[in-house]
Amino acid sequence: MTWQALKHRIALFTLLLLTAGVCDGCMDGTVYHHYEPIPVAGWEKTDTIMFGVPPIDEDGLYNIRLGLRTTGQYPFMSITLIAEMQTIAVADTMSQKPVADSLSHKPLADSLNIKPLADSPSSKPLADSLNIEPVASTLSRERPIIRYNLPCRLMNKSGHTQGQGINYYQYEFIVADIPLNAGDSLRIGIRHDMKREILPGLSDLGIIIRKK
Repeated sequence: MTWQALKHRIALFTLLLLTAGVCDGCMDGTVYHHYEPIPVAGWEKTDTIMFGVPPIDEDGLYNIRLGLRTTGQYPFMSITLIAEMQTIAVADTMSQKPVADSLSHKPLADSLNIKPLADSPSSKPLADSLNIEPVASTLSRERPIIRYNLPCRLMNKSGHTQGQGINYYQYEFIVADIPLNAGDSLRIGIRHDMKREILPGLSDLGIIIRKK
């Protein structure tokens, strides 16, 4: 093993210890903590890193944070990120069965003892005649995608890093505080908005969610 490879291993181990120490002090209320690796060749501007947050157990206000790990190869003092977040509410994930199935195993017309439409004077479908909307429309609503522009400073004016670690640096940035109901889940996409198309020196990107 070369000295350079050994230095990288030591730096990564130190970063993991620091991260573990931070997590030990803040695990209370943490409901989601997940990192995705960034390609070694660099993070392309068109590459969105996705996170799927599973359903939340309790109603409440939740703090969303973005975690970033960099190396000494990152060439800038800051990075601008765009986070797009969509809440998936309980109603959106409910089984969208036909009305007939939700009432009984018999078709709706049989349950109500209604003759087939072909024998009735009206040529409209039953749902149109009764002005009934499809179940999918009443249970599933599109939730808006909320966009956050995140200017993240990595170094101070003197050029010293504001992250924790040696060679590998750990950062956390606040995205937002949002109210969630029990059963809600989240879909989060992160991409960079720098002028340079491919960014080197970034190793991992994460999302941390804590109940306030």
